[in-house]
Amino acid sequence: MKRVLLVATFILISLFCKASPTLQFSEQIKDLGTIPQFKTFTWKVKVKNLSSKPVTFTSIITTCGCTLAKPGKKTLKGGEETTFIIKFNSQSFEGRVEKIVFVKTSTKEMYDLRIRAIVKREYYAEPSNITVSNKEEYFEQLIEIKSFKNKKPVQIKKIELPILKNVSYTLSNSNSFVLKMNPSKIKKEGKYVIRVYLKNYKHSVPVILIIKKPQYYSVYPSNNLLFLNVKEDRDYISIVTVKSKEPFNIVSQKTGLPCLKLEKSEKVSDCNWKLTFRFQPYKAKTLSGKKTVLIKTDSKKIKDVKLNLVFHIIK
Repeated sequence: MKRVLLVATFILISLFCKASPTLQFSEQIKDLGTIPQFKTFTWKVKVKNLSSKPVTFTSIITTCGCTLAKPGKKTLKGGEETTFIIKFNSQSFEGRVEKIVFVKTSTKEMYDLRIRAIVKREYYAEPSNITVSNKEEYFEQLIEIKSFKNKKPVQIKKIELPILKNVSYTLSNSNSFVLKMNPSKIKKEGKYVIRVYLKNYKHSVPVILIIKKPQYYSVYPSNNLLFLNVKEDRDYISIVTVKSKEPFNIVSQKTGLPCLKLEKSEKVSDCNWKLTFRFQPYKAKTLSGKKTVLIKTDSKKIKDVKLNLVFHIIK
């Protein structure tokens, strides 16, 4: 979640960069074309400080752990040049992929470097991602291993399950198996990987298993209240809609933050509320930050509607 919030923040800040950038990159988009899975690709990008003053790279964030980025120097003197080395690992992907590196500098500018590719996976699982609520007492799923190219029958050699209680499998035939579990017995939520090994294939085929609490509500357009590059002397409004399958009421207007007010909560229907928030930058204790906002409801299942306040103030 932290990575998602940082990336969302950086995307919007980047829209407000200066017209004449301080840094010049030799290229900002790299199209790798069609590439195989299980390979690491290196992209070298030259960057030059066009100004006469030193510029420091204060933050480098990537959209996922598959991409690493490192500059040759952290600080560039006026007119100085260095090389960014960016590495992308295609192991966990298939189809069209775009990964972004966000670079923030001491001049408050934001730059993005993008890697694009089409990843070909020789073998894949169907489904390759399984999400299960930990409220379910029994869950069963047929998983098939398929090939894009190979016409020969796929043969499963072995299956490695994550170390979890009440999780097992039964082979259905040479290329499929049935995953069985009691999710309610799995105490720890999170992402787990099932690895399927095939005969005459040195890599495993991953199946992602996600165990999580059931989500009883949804927030539109997003549960992130974004106030980015806002002026200190103005108020700003953000409106979100909270929907649920069951009736609920908003029972508190408190946000727990002096700079954010729930100005209006409007009941659209028994299962739908429209919330209007007012952000007051001059009451914020810091110029930027991320805060959790909990809005209380009378529903025993929903309890609190969780929102994230993300802000960046310009003086």
